[in-house]
Amino acid sequence: MSDFKVEFTLKQHTPIIHFQHEQEGATLRATELKAKLDAYLIKKMVSDNSKAAFAKFQANPIWRSWLIGSDQAKNPALDYKIKIQDLDAQPIKGSTALITRDDIGSWKKSGKGLSVEIFSFHPKLLQEIELAIHPFFACNNFGKRQSKGWGSFFPNTREDQFEQLLMSSKLPVYKYSSNISSQPDDRFYEKVVEIWRLLKSGKNFNNDYRKSLVFKYAASKGFRWDKRLIKKDIFKLIDAGKLRHNLMGNKSPIDSSKTGNECDTDNEDGYVGWDENPNFQGEYRFVRALLGLPELYEFQASGGFIHQVSFSNAEVERYKSPVTFKVFGRNLYAIAEPMPSDVFNQTFSASIKSKAKSDGGNVGPFEMPSNLKTPSSQEFNLEEFLDEYFPCVNMIRIN
Repeated sequence: MSDFKVEFTLKQHTPIIHFQHEQEGATLRATELKAKLDAYLIKKMVSDNSKAAFAKFQANPIWRSWLIGSDQAKNPALDYKIKIQDLDAQPIKGSTALITRDDIGSWKKSGKGLSVEIFSFHPKLLQEIELAIHPFFACNNFGKRQSKGWGSFFPNTREDQFEQLLMSSKLPVYKYSSNISSQPDDRFYEKVVEIWRLLKSGKNFNNDYRKSLVFKYAASKGFRWDKRLIKKDIFKLIDAGKLRHNLMGNKSPIDSSKTGNECDTDNEDGYVGWDENPNFQGEYRFVRALLGLPELYEFQASGGFIHQVSFSNAEVERYKSPVTFKVFGRNLYAIAEPMPSDVFNQTFSASIKSKAKSDGGNVGPFEMPSNLKTPSSQEFNLEEFLDEYFPCVNMIRIN
């Protein structure tokens, strides 16, 4: 490091899904990297991950001088510049289906790495940046769907210390018990999706159906499964004539779950039927939303249609997953991040529309009959849930 510059090379471990993928040279964006690094540095230096971190940082006169605007700074932007260059003139390109059949991610991966230069007139700030670079990249991904392992980078130095640096975050860290496939470059995503589906939404592929592990957790805490209420509401709208297409399978939902072997979700002895189970008194909770609230949930319907259910709340627009998957070489890790307090005890309204898989027109949207409320912080503990159920999908805690 010179007095005014920090330089290093990033190795790219997974492709980045870039919104300007068609442009030559499009890679990790300096604006995204700087915003995340600013937030990381400020929280690290004041030892506070809350929204109060910036005010504490501003209260220190030396640190305040490192902000753009110094004493007049209103935003948590530190006074340095980043330049990024892809060293690979012909990066690998591809596309992958993401959340829905219409959601295709176009990605790039550099085979030679990225040259990164950070410049500032504040030598002490550069020292802090240099100290933070390795632990920062160990815990962060970039681009679209970054929580699912896309956009994983790490400096080409201290690679033998990656796991130690990851655990230095003091966040719960889990590691997949086997190696993942390294080829082709998007194959890692299949494993991440499989793990996350088993954990959050359940798996239904080639007649292999398994209910989600968070369903098991919800029942053990005494609340009913949100997916059950959604399906009940869909059938109410079908009976009322608003929706024309039945759900595929047309199965009665399970109202509760036995709480024996925590990994066993297949052999349930819960109540099956559309009426409430009189022996299970729990209220419905929107438990899946605490693992990330997407734009919509999809339900396969007859006649070539898909029922799409979306949720709205004035205070919570979108909520990303609190678990970030990190790929390093052929190793897969998961990092559990603190959950913001404003996602608990929130009530969501829902609407539904039917979308034709082909050009057959749409039906709706219609308001759903019921609202759903997320659990309180006393009803749902992320670390407790992961410690108990991540081993069911071969993710083992390492710290």
